[in-house]
Amino acid sequence: MGDFDVYALRRAVVGLLVVIVVAVVGYLGYKQTVAADSGESVSQESREIAQIQAQLSVISQRLDGMEKERQADLDHVRRTDSAKASADSKQPVPAPSQVIVVHPKQPQFIVSPASAVQNAQAQPAHDPAQERALAGLQQGVGSLQQGLGNLQEESASNREAWQAAVNRLADVAGQVGSQDGKIIADQEKLNQFLAQSERTALSFELRRGSTPEPVGPIRLSLQTASEKNGRYTLCVYLQDSCVQVRDRAEHEVVQLATSKDAAPLELIATRVTRDQITGYLEVPKAGASGGR
Repeated sequence: MGDFDVYALRRAVVGLLVVIVVAVVGYLGYKQTVAADSGESVSQESREIAQIQAQLSVISQRLDGMEKERQADLDHVRRTDSAKASADSKQPVPAPSQVIVVHPKQPQFIVSPASAVQNAQAQPAHDPAQERALAGLQQGVGSLQQGLGNLQEESASNREAWQAAVNRLADVAGQVGSQDGKIIADQEKLNQFLAQSERTALSFELRRGSTPEPVGPIRLSLQTASEKNGRYTLCVYLQDSCVQVRDRAEHEVVQLATSKDAAPLELIATRVTRDQITGYLEVPKAGASGGR
Protein backbone atom coordinates (compact mmCIF):
# COMPACT_ATOMS: atom_id res chain seq x y z
CA MET A 1 0.00 0.00 0.00
CA GLY A 2 1.28 3.45 -0.87
CA ASP A 3 1.81 6.44 1.36
CA PHE A 4 -1.52 7.90 0.26
CA ASP A 5 -3.44 4.88 1.61
CA VAL A 6 -1.46 4.96 4.87
CA TYR A 7 -2.25 8.61 5.40
CA ALA A 8 -5.91 8.01 4.57
CA LEU A 9 -6.04 5.14 7.04
CA ARG A 10 -4.34 7.27 9.68
CA ARG A 11 -6.88 10.06 9.16
CA ALA A 12 -9.68 7.52 9.40
CA VAL A 13 -8.26 6.16 12.68
CA VAL A 14 -7.84 9.69 14.10
CA GLY A 15 -11.41 10.52 13.09
CA LEU A 16 -12.58 7.34 14.77
CA LEU A 17 -10.70 8.29 17.96
CA VAL A 18 -12.27 11.73 17.88
CA VAL A 19 -15.70 10.20 17.57
CA ILE A 20 -14.92 7.84 20.43
CA VAL A 21 -13.63 10.70 22.58
CA VAL A 22 -16.71 12.80 21.80
CA ALA A 23 -18.91 9.84 22.59
CA VAL A 24 -17.05 9.24 25.88
CA VAL A 25 -17.23 12.91 26.79
CA GLY A 26 -20.95 12.95 26.03
CA TYR A 27 -21.35 9.81 27.99
CA LEU A 28 -19.46 11.29 30.93
CA GLY A 29 -21.52 14.46 30.72
CA TYR A 30 -24.63 12.39 30.66
CA LYS A 31 -23.41 10.40 33.64
CA GLN A 32 -22.47 13.53 35.50
CA THR A 33 -25.93 14.90 34.93
CA VAL A 34 -27.48 11.65 36.01
CA ALA A 35 -25.08 11.45 38.95
CA ALA A 36 -25.98 14.98 40.00
CA ASP A 37 -29.62 14.02 39.95
CA SER A 38 -29.13 10.74 41.69
CA GLY A 39 -26.56 12.05 44.11
CA GLU A 40 -23.71 9.78 43.14
CA SER A 41 -20.27 10.73 44.37
CA VAL A 42 -17.65 12.53 42.26
CA SER A 43 -15.01 9.95 43.14
CA GLN A 44 -16.86 7.19 41.31
CA GLU A 45 -16.95 9.28 38.14
CA SER A 46 -13.25 10.04 38.44
CA ARG A 47 -12.44 6.34 38.60
CA GLU A 48 -14.54 5.63 35.50
CA ILE A 49 -12.86 8.47 33.59
CA ALA A 50 -9.44 7.11 34.56
CA GLN A 51 -10.39 3.62 33.32
CA ILE A 52 -11.64 5.03 30.04
CA GLN A 53 -8.45 7.02 29.58
CA ALA A 54 -6.38 3.92 30.28
CA GLN A 55 -8.35 1.95 27.68
CA LEU A 56 -7.90 4.81 25.18
CA SER A 57 -4.16 4.76 25.87
CA VAL A 58 -4.03 1.00 25.25
CA ILE A 59 -6.00 1.41 22.00
CA SER A 60 -3.64 4.16 20.87
CA GLN A 61 -0.59 1.98 21.57
CA ARG A 62 -2.12 -0.90 19.64
CA LEU A 63 -2.82 1.41 16.71
CA ASP A 64 0.79 2.59 16.76
CA GLY A 65 2.03 -1.00 16.80
CA MET A 66 -0.25 -1.92 13.91
CA GLU A 67 1.01 1.06 11.92
CA LYS A 68 4.64 0.04 12.55
CA GLU A 69 3.90 -3.54 11.49
CA ARG A 70 2.13 -2.33 8.36
CA GLN A 71 5.10 -0.08 7.56
CA ALA A 72 7.52 -3.04 7.98
CA ASP A 73 5.31 -5.26 5.83
CA LEU A 74 5.14 -2.50 3.22
CA ASP A 75 8.95 -2.28 3.10
CA HIS A 76 9.18 -6.06 2.80
CA VAL A 77 6.69 -6.08 -0.09
CA ARG A 78 8.61 -3.32 -1.86
CA ARG A 79 11.89 -5.21 -1.55
CA THR A 80 10.24 -8.41 -2.81
CA ASP A 81 8.67 -6.58 -5.75
CA SER A 82 12.00 -5.01 -6.68
CA ALA A 83 13.71 -8.44 -6.63
CA LYS A 84 10.98 -9.96 -8.79
CA ALA A 85 11.11 -7.04 -11.23
CA SER A 86 14.89 -7.41 -11.64
CA ALA A 87 14.58 -11.21 -12.12
CA ASP A 88 11.85 -10.98 -14.73
CA SER A 89 10.89 -7.56 -16.11
CA LYS A 90 7.96 -9.00 -18.12
CA GLN A 91 6.05 -10.41 -15.16
CA PRO A 92 3.07 -8.17 -14.27
CA VAL A 93 3.47 -6.87 -10.73
CA PRO A 94 0.61 -5.05 -8.98
CA ALA A 95 1.40 -1.42 -8.18
CA PRO A 96 2.46 -0.88 -4.58
CA SER A 97 -0.32 1.68 -4.25
CA GLN A 98 -2.92 -1.00 -4.98
CA VAL A 99 -2.07 -3.78 -2.49
CA ILE A 100 -1.49 -3.81 1.30
CA VAL A 101 0.02 -6.93 2.82
CA VAL A 102 -0.01 -6.96 6.62
CA HIS A 103 1.53 -9.32 9.14
CA PRO A 104 -0.16 -12.74 9.30
CA LYS A 105 -1.18 -12.09 12.90
CA GLN A 106 -3.12 -8.98 11.86
CA PRO A 107 -6.15 -8.76 9.57
CA GLN A 108 -5.25 -8.50 5.87
CA PHE A 109 -6.67 -5.67 3.76
CA ILE A 110 -6.42 -5.74 -0.09
CA VAL A 111 -7.77 -2.80 -2.04
CA SER A 112 -7.47 -3.18 -5.85
CA PRO A 113 -9.37 -1.48 -8.66
CA ALA A 114 -11.66 -3.69 -10.70
CA SER A 115 -9.55 -3.11 -13.86
CA ALA A 116 -6.36 -4.29 -12.11
CA VAL A 117 -8.13 -7.48 -10.98
CA GLN A 118 -9.39 -8.14 -14.51
CA ASN A 119 -5.92 -7.55 -16.00
CA ALA A 120 -4.35 -9.89 -13.44
CA GLN A 121 -6.92 -12.56 -14.29
CA ALA A 122 -6.51 -12.07 -18.06
CA GLN A 123 -2.69 -12.21 -18.09
CA PRO A 124 -1.28 -15.78 -17.86
CA ALA A 125 1.37 -16.65 -15.29
CA HIS A 126 4.94 -16.21 -16.47
CA ASP A 127 6.86 -19.53 -16.77
CA PRO A 128 10.63 -19.15 -17.48
CA ALA A 129 11.03 -22.89 -18.10
CA GLN A 130 8.32 -22.83 -20.74
CA GLU A 131 9.94 -19.84 -22.41
CA ARG A 132 13.31 -21.60 -22.44
CA ALA A 133 11.71 -24.72 -23.93
CA LEU A 134 9.99 -22.59 -26.58
CA ALA A 135 13.28 -20.82 -27.39
CA GLY A 136 15.05 -24.20 -27.70
CA LEU A 137 12.28 -25.48 -29.98
CA GLN A 138 12.55 -22.37 -32.17
CA GLN A 139 16.33 -22.77 -32.32
CA GLY A 140 15.92 -26.45 -33.28
CA VAL A 141 13.46 -25.50 -36.04
CA GLY A 142 15.95 -22.89 -37.30
CA SER A 143 18.75 -25.48 -37.31
CA LEU A 144 16.51 -27.94 -39.15
CA GLN A 145 15.65 -25.35 -41.78
CA GLN A 146 19.34 -24.50 -42.22
CA GLY A 147 20.16 -28.21 -42.55
CA LEU A 148 17.46 -28.63 -45.19
CA GLY A 149 18.88 -25.65 -47.09
CA ASN A 150 22.39 -27.15 -46.96
CA LEU A 151 21.01 -30.52 -48.08
CA GLN A 152 19.26 -28.92 -51.05
CA GLU A 153 22.43 -27.07 -52.04
CA GLU A 154 24.47 -30.27 -51.72
CA SER A 155 21.88 -32.17 -53.78
CA ALA A 156 22.03 -29.49 -56.49
CA SER A 157 25.85 -29.63 -56.55
CA ASN A 158 25.76 -33.45 -56.68
CA ARG A 159 23.29 -33.28 -59.57
CA GLU A 160 25.60 -30.92 -61.45
CA ALA A 161 28.59 -33.17 -60.76
CA TRP A 162 26.61 -36.21 -61.93
CA GLN A 163 25.59 -34.43 -65.14
CA ALA A 164 29.20 -33.40 -65.76
CA ALA A 165 30.30 -37.01 -65.18
CA VAL A 166 27.65 -38.24 -67.66
CA ASN A 167 28.82 -35.76 -70.26
CA ARG A 168 32.44 -36.75 -69.67
CA LEU A 169 31.51 -40.42 -69.94
CA ALA A 170 29.78 -39.74 -73.26
CA ASP A 171 32.92 -38.01 -74.53
CA VAL A 172 35.05 -40.89 -73.35
CA ALA A 173 32.67 -43.37 -75.00
CA GLY A 174 32.99 -41.45 -78.29
CA GLN A 175 36.76 -41.46 -77.99
CA VAL A 176 36.76 -45.15 -77.17
CA GLY A 177 34.55 -45.80 -80.20
CA SER A 178 36.93 -43.95 -82.49
CA GLN A 179 39.88 -45.70 -80.89
CA ASP A 180 38.11 -49.03 -81.38
CA GLY A 181 37.91 -48.26 -85.10
CA LYS A 182 41.59 -47.43 -85.17
CA ILE A 183 42.41 -50.53 -83.19
CA ILE A 184 40.44 -52.67 -85.61
CA ALA A 185 42.28 -51.13 -88.57
CA ASP A 186 45.61 -51.55 -86.81
CA GLN A 187 44.68 -55.13 -85.97
CA GLU A 188 44.05 -55.87 -89.61
CA LYS A 189 47.41 -54.36 -90.52
CA LEU A 190 49.03 -56.34 -87.75
CA ASN A 191 47.44 -59.55 -89.00
CA GLN A 192 48.72 -58.80 -92.46
CA PHE A 193 52.19 -58.12 -91.07
CA LEU A 194 52.10 -61.33 -89.03
CA ALA A 195 50.93 -63.24 -92.05
CA GLN A 196 53.82 -61.82 -93.99
CA SER A 197 56.29 -62.40 -91.19
CA GLU A 198 55.29 -66.04 -90.78
CA ARG A 199 57.47 -67.92 -93.23
CA THR A 200 58.01 -71.43 -94.42
CA ALA A 201 61.52 -72.74 -95.07
CA LEU A 202 61.85 -74.71 -98.34
CA SER A 203 65.13 -76.63 -98.58
CA PHE A 204 66.99 -77.18 -101.84
CA GLU A 205 70.13 -78.81 -103.36
CA LEU A 206 71.47 -77.34 -106.58
CA ARG A 207 74.11 -78.87 -108.88
CA ARG A 208 76.15 -76.80 -111.31
CA GLY A 209 74.99 -76.91 -114.94
CA SER A 210 71.65 -78.58 -114.23
CA THR A 211 68.29 -77.34 -115.44
CA PRO A 212 66.48 -74.73 -113.30
CA GLU A 213 64.83 -76.38 -110.31
CA PRO A 214 61.54 -74.99 -108.87
CA VAL A 215 61.72 -73.93 -105.24
CA GLY A 216 58.48 -72.39 -104.01
CA PRO A 217 57.29 -69.58 -106.33
CA ILE A 218 60.66 -69.31 -108.18
CA ARG A 219 63.18 -71.47 -110.00
CA LEU A 220 66.91 -71.65 -109.19
CA SER A 221 69.96 -72.68 -111.29
CA LEU A 222 73.55 -72.94 -109.94
CA GLN A 223 76.19 -71.38 -112.21
CA THR A 224 79.46 -71.41 -110.15
CA ALA A 225 80.57 -72.61 -106.73
CA SER A 226 83.95 -72.48 -104.86
CA GLU A 227 84.44 -74.71 -101.87
CA LYS A 228 87.75 -73.01 -101.05
CA ASN A 229 86.28 -69.51 -100.82
CA GLY A 230 82.79 -70.62 -99.78
CA ARG A 231 81.15 -68.45 -102.44
CA TYR A 232 78.65 -69.11 -105.23
CA THR A 233 76.69 -67.57 -108.13
CA LEU A 234 73.22 -68.67 -109.22
CA CYS A 235 70.38 -67.64 -111.52
CA VAL A 236 66.91 -66.86 -110.22
CA TYR A 237 63.97 -67.24 -112.58
CA LEU A 238 60.97 -65.22 -111.53
CA GLN A 239 59.19 -65.79 -114.84
CA ASP A 240 61.16 -66.73 -117.92
CA SER A 241 64.08 -64.34 -117.50
CA CYS A 242 67.14 -64.97 -115.34
CA VAL A 243 68.29 -62.65 -112.57
CA GLN A 244 71.85 -63.44 -111.49
CA VAL A 245 72.87 -63.41 -107.85
CA ARG A 246 76.63 -63.03 -108.04
CA ASP A 247 79.42 -63.91 -105.64
CA ARG A 248 77.40 -64.64 -102.52
CA ALA A 249 78.94 -66.11 -99.39
CA GLU A 250 77.96 -69.13 -97.41
CA HIS A 251 75.20 -68.37 -94.77
CA GLU A 252 74.60 -64.94 -96.33
CA VAL A 253 70.91 -63.89 -96.44
CA VAL A 254 69.90 -62.96 -99.97
CA GLN A 255 66.55 -61.16 -100.32
CA LEU A 256 64.60 -61.63 -103.52
CA ALA A 257 61.73 -59.20 -104.21
CA THR A 258 59.05 -60.79 -106.36
CA SER A 259 56.62 -57.76 -106.35
CA LYS A 260 56.08 -54.36 -104.69
CA ASP A 261 53.32 -55.49 -102.32
CA ALA A 262 54.66 -58.93 -101.42
CA ALA A 263 57.25 -59.59 -98.76
CA PRO A 264 60.70 -60.43 -100.12
CA LEU A 265 61.96 -64.01 -100.26
CA GLU A 266 65.10 -64.92 -98.31
CA LEU A 267 67.63 -67.37 -99.72
CA ILE A 268 70.41 -68.82 -97.53
CA ALA A 269 73.11 -71.29 -98.65
CA THR A 270 74.22 -73.39 -95.70
CA ARG A 271 76.87 -75.52 -97.48
CA VAL A 272 79.01 -74.76 -100.58
CA THR A 273 81.10 -77.43 -102.32
CA ARG A 274 83.02 -77.55 -105.63
CA ASP A 275 79.95 -78.17 -107.85
CA GLN A 276 76.97 -78.10 -105.45
CA ILE A 277 75.24 -75.90 -102.82
CA THR A 278 72.69 -76.81 -100.15
CA GLY A 279 70.36 -74.38 -98.40
CA TYR A 280 66.77 -73.21 -97.93
CA LEU A 281 64.39 -70.52 -99.20
CA GLU A 282 62.09 -68.72 -96.75
CA VAL A 283 58.74 -67.76 -98.26
CA PRO A 284 55.52 -66.44 -96.64
CA LYS A 285 53.09 -69.22 -95.74
CA ALA A 286 50.48 -67.87 -98.09
CA GLY A 287 52.89 -68.00 -101.04
CA ALA A 288 54.51 -71.37 -100.27
CA SER A 289 53.85 -74.02 -102.87
CA GLY A 290 55.80 -77.21 -103.53
CA GLY A 291 59.42 -77.55 -102.44
CA ARG A 292 61.43 -80.33 -101.01
